[in-house]
Amino acid sequence: MKKISQLTLFVLVLFLCNFSGAAPEDHALAGLKAEAEKIFPQRYEVEKARQLIQVYEKILAQVPNSEEYWVRLSYAHFWLGDRLAVEKVQKKELLDAYDKSSQAAREAIRVHPDSIGGNFWMTVSQGRLTLVKGILGGSFSLGTSIQGMMVVSRDNINFYFGGVYRYWGRFVFEIPKIARRIIDFKLVESVYFLKKAIEVEPNFFMNHVYLAETYLAMSQKDLAREELSWVLKARPGILPLAEPENRLEQDRARLIWKEEFKESPPGS
Repeated sequence: MKKISQLTLFVLVLFLCNFSGAAPEDHALAGLKAEAEKIFPQRYEVEKARQLIQVYEKILAQVPNSEEYWVRLSYAHFWLGDRLAVEKVQKKELLDAYDKSSQAAREAIRVHPDSIGGNFWMTVSQGRLTLVKGILGGSFSLGTSIQGMMVVSRDNINFYFGGVYRYWGRFVFEIPKIARRIIDFKLVESVYFLKKAIEVEPNFFMNHVYLAETYLAMSQKDLAREELSWVLKARPGILPLAEPENRLEQDRARLIWKEEFKESPPGS
């Protein structure tokens, strides 16, 4: 009995030593994930958005092959770029944010080539880079855009609140007028895609603001006013997961309203 007790004690000590060595890393990772979840709803504040990026980077230092967290990091950089754009920051800051979004998305694709989030954020971040640099800036690839959105469309066409439809609606809108004539694209096609995005998620304000901008480009101000008015009167929290995004689109809607209609926007 004495030998068995000593053996049992030895095994127990060995187990506790091994367990205590692994536990701190697990607890640290869990703590970082919990911190990220706490910061995420506060991301409308620029400083909180930067903190979120830092936490995701710390998580990925421990789990470098996590598709999920590469996608989250890509989104966080993309969000920071969009948030800074309203603040009228220097072009360099926007390029940095969208470029880092693209890089993180490519890491997600490295881990999982058919990553829905990876392919989506890579494509839209490249689109933003093109807008910031200009059409002739060399960052746009139609082939990459089609390939990335095909992956997303195949597995989840409704990803990110109608993201595929919204992307193509905005794609048509952003093509210069002369180029649209050459390739026979019309703004009514942008309207079609954006209305499809609204069907997928009517409470995601970006879908409505993009549609309003297309209507303005078509000189249909009454329809644009209708879309912007709805956005400005609605509660951002109507879609809890996207409340910060909805707040940002309300900011953009106010700017558009003042510029186009030369009057105070609803809800001011």
